[in-house]
Amino acid sequence: MWEKFQTIYTLLDNGKTFDTPEMLLKQIGLYDLTQVSMYEWLRESYGASIDALAKELIGGVNLVNYGQTNEELNALAGHVSMLPATEPSVFRIKGGNSQLAPCVFAVANATVRTPVAVTSVERLPDGFWLEVQEQCTAAPGRAMVRECAATYQGPYGAVIIATPLESSGLAFPGRATLPAIPARKFVQTVVTIILGAVRPSYFGVSQMDYGVVMVTEDAQVPWSSLSLVGRTASNQTLWKMFSREPLPHAWQEILFEKGFLVVVEKIWSSPGAYPIFDPPEDFAPFTLGDGLFYAAALENAASALEMAAIEGRMTALLAAKHLSAAAEKQRSQQEVEAGLERQGGSSQHVLAQQGRGAKQQGTAAAA
Repeated sequence: MWEKFQTIYTLLDNGKTFDTPEMLLKQIGLYDLTQVSMYEWLRESYGASIDALAKELIGGVNLVNYGQTNEELNALAGHVSMLPATEPSVFRIKGGNSQLAPCVFAVANATVRTPVAVTSVERLPDGFWLEVQEQCTAAPGRAMVRECAATYQGPYGAVIIATPLESSGLAFPGRATLPAIPARKFVQTVVTIILGAVRPSYFGVSQMDYGVVMVTEDAQVPWSSLSLVGRTASNQTLWKMFSREPLPHAWQEILFEKGFLVVVEKIWSSPGAYPIFDPPEDFAPFTLGDGLFYAAALENAASALEMAAIEGRMTALLAAKHLSAAAEKQRSQQEVEAGLERQGGSSQHVLAQQGRGAKQQGTAAAA
């Protein structure tokens, strides 16, 4: 699977583009994995002998990464979920992956406007115009934040929509319909960072020698993983926990010795951390219209930072091709217009010469 997946980069390096995720996935031979569940694929590939491993290990990994079971995940998402546990080249950015976007913007010399909400995208004869709603601070001395009057930015030759359309609230004035956008919901994920000592007796051991604990697919507990993320200068341990809902304080007391401290609780909601997969998967297209592209179309196949990068690169190539074709069309039109002007000038010159000849003939006849 990994070898097939890597062919995406060769295609992108060669400038190959696809208007839909289905076309891309079929080209690399991975489309069929999005049409069956991870459970179905494991059963078909390995038979019933895989059931225990699937439930205890593979299912546990999938709960950590996507908050979903083998029956819920499509097989491609299940494979992507397993990569961090099986592929040594998987990496993370020191200090957090959130640093990636600002660094990319800086290298691209991009203009980034925040806090701004784009509320509509309209295609006019001169290009795309965006209706932009900015947040503004109210009168001095007041902390309230209000919305400014909407402004319009443009014209743009192409627009790439990177946010999930189903939760964006975007309007498209003047456009009767968009291509079908499959309904998609997302899973809420809660990350809790706790400073303190894990209670070994909960796990039936005398001391906590494990740095990572996952639960089986059918575990009746409100959390999916517990992992050691570091130590403080005073050698206190920091633990990270994943759960679907905020971890109840009673469970924190069960898992940790007295004196623990919740350092961070991050709730990934609105819309959520990951798509709720539903094989066989349907996909929105990368190309929504002439010059309008969608960089969140591939997430129904699998959700990861790498998938977002592939979506971004695909739509960037599509936009570049569109802009290049538009520029070529404009050059051709200008050349045609210039040719017509030259022809018009020559015709006027000939007519003027003919007019002078006729006048001379008339004068001679009168004489």
